[in-house]
Amino acid sequence: MNEKPREKLIKYGPEKLETSELLAIILGSGNRTENIFDMSRRLIKKYENAVFEKIRSVHHVQNLWKTGKVQACRIIATCELGKRLFQKNTRKITVRNAKEAGNYLKNMGREEKEHCKVLYLSTQNALIAEEIISIGSIDASIIHPREVFSGAIKENAASIIIAHNHPSGDPIPSREDMQLTEILKKAGEIIGIQVLDHIIIGENSYFSFENGTIGKFRPSLAQS
Repeated sequence: MNEKPREKLIKYGPEKLETSELLAIILGSGNRTENIFDMSRRLIKKYENAVFEKIRSVHHVQNLWKTGKVQACRIIATCELGKRLFQKNTRKITVRNAKEAGNYLKNMGREEKEHCKVLYLSTQNALIAEEIISIGSIDASIIHPREVFSGAIKENAASIIIAHNHPSGDPIPSREDMQLTEILKKAGEIIGIQVLDHIIIGENSYFSFENGTIGKFRPSLAQS
């Protein structure tokens, strides 16, 4: 029942693995005091996306994370590769409305758990970065504005689009979804970062709080 990360990767693909499980595959083994799974969960819980800001050198990672030299090299190389590929791919992406956001995020509809993701946008609506800030049940008491806007401030974003999926496949918003939207919009007004939309991703469609409507995903090239 408890499959190892490598087994899950082979069987289901990378999308089905938690971030800590992906990190466990990269690290390969734990240290003298922690097994690989406890170590991965600790690192993800403590640093999350801030890890990119903290990586400076092999010795820095060794001292900060209490890892071996080989593990530190793997972490640095993986993060650097991810940053280079991500920056290259996101530089040309523009998200101007609910339709573009829904189609960009439609793969979230495949997730078996609820994922909350934030898109950080420039003044021209170019995608600067994106971040998963929560996995699990999404409601106003769990998603705190500081998690949403700390990344936006760090990325110097002018606006954001928040999105989460409904594993049931139905994108109709719940009362908690409505409460969360109001909380984040008010927080954005105070901070000075506009919340352009909150998108709920379903199986074949999405709901836009900005438009108050349900939209259908654009067929992929393979389907058309």
